[in-house]
Amino acid sequence: MADMPDQHKPEEYESEDESNNRSTTLANEQNGVLENIVEQYSQECTALNSTMEEIDSWMTSIEKQNDDLFSKLKDLLESSRQTRQELQEGRSNNPDDIQPTDS
Repeated sequence: MADMPDQHKPEEYESEDESNNRSTTLANEQNGVLENIVEQYSQECTALNSTMEEIDSWMTSIEKQNDDLFSKLKDLLESSRQTRQELQEGRSNNPDDIQPTDS
């Protein structure tokens, strides 16, 4: 059998240039899709970082308030102990002020 002349090739075969163009177009489309995904991911990461920074700021504020409250409660407890001790010392120095308890 002799080779078929080029003009008789079936149309379903595409030329090498058409194949390369199709491959290039597909690669460009895939790159565009990947760039969109990367851009969306980048935007989500930026938003997440912003949210985390805001949470960190709130947590720092809460931690400071907690430390301030703890310090005030500690001072109040110490003051209460001193007052109680002074009252007990005053009663032991003046036994007439001690009232009997019901038994």
